[in-house]
Amino acid sequence: MPVIYALIARGTVVLCDYATTTGNFPQISRTICQKIPQTNSKMSYIYEQYTFHYMVQDRITYLCMTDKGFNNRVAFGFLEETCQRFRAEYRDSVYSASSDGMRAFNAQLRTLMDQYTKQAPDKIKMVKDSVVELRTQVEQNIDKILVRQEKIELLVDKSENLNQSAKQYRKKAVQLKKTMWWKNCKLWVVIIVVLLIVIFFIVVMACGGFTFKNCKKK
Repeated sequence: MPVIYALIARGTVVLCDYATTTGNFPQISRTICQKIPQTNSKMSYIYEQYTFHYMVQDRITYLCMTDKGFNNRVAFGFLEETCQRFRAEYRDSVYSASSDGMRAFNAQLRTLMDQYTKQAPDKIKMVKDSVVELRTQVEQNIDKILVRQEKIELLVDKSENLNQSAKQYRKKAVQLKKTMWWKNCKLWVVIIVVLLIVIFFIVVMACGGFTFKNCKKK
């Protein structure tokens, strides 16, 4: 369940964005940006099996798209840290930059998206309750913000996600194979040891005890 897309905009002016796969979600995200009030706020919009999360801070919009099952608290933690890094790097220049004027930040977007996708929610220490308080954040259907003419089919290239899933499956399969191999080795060792012990006692009994008196050459 990854962070698929992230965008930073000043109103309708997109300063930078990054996607892990292809699709028409950048177009939908820009349409959402046109509808977002420029007052400080947080909101999530459900669009089919995906969710668009956004946060407005000082008239700058930070938006990401995730799978519907992605943890909301983690999504807003991602947006919060993105906001902190972006403002620390660009400060007031964000209010005069042109469209795509901060593409250099895409590398940090990619790093954060990968970090928040791979790490479990309880391991992301920067997601603090005081920072990502969601009492004012409500999930709504995308119909609440888009009119009928604007609502279009959301297309997401599944190949990248499928490739990631396939890699994880192969990795787990290799690990399982190694685990089963070691278990089999241990089992065979135990069986061989038991057989050797049984054979030893049979020989002992056949030879008249531990002195092997019946088996010694006269």
